[in-house]
Amino acid sequence: MGTLNGLMSLMNSALDAEQNAIDITSNNVANQNTPGYTREVANFENSDQVSLSGFLGTGESVSSTAVSQRDRVLEQQLQQQTQGSTASNSRLTALQDLESMFGLSSTSASASSTTLGSAIDGFFSSLTALSSNPTDSAT
Repeated sequence: MGTLNGLMSLMNSALDAEQNAIDITSNNVANQNTPGYTREVANFENSDQVSLSGFLGTGESVSSTAVSQRDRVLEQQLQQQTQGSTASNSRLTALQDLESMFGLSSTSASASSTTLGSAIDGFFSSLTALSSNPTDSAT
């Protein structure tokens, strides 16, 4: 069994550790709105055990560790929105390429004024001529 001084030392160590944890918590509360402040977490650690005439242990100590707190839900939503934006930009690029292939522009009044539209109109005109005169081998 430990001596009275040993027990008092053990209690003093425990109270110091708890006071340090309260100081860390109060620091977090005081700086919660400070830009760039990173929240700290109190880590309790057992001190090395020493055996002196039946007395074991010297209590515990506290160390603080800065912890970056990020909201996981917001992080996931940000990732989803970034993916959606990237997908939209890819679709936009593909549609712009397709628009340029067909020769469509905001100035053309109709598809028939484009190269592809003219070719399709010519094809259907030829089909109409063929249906009018199916025996004509030239058509």
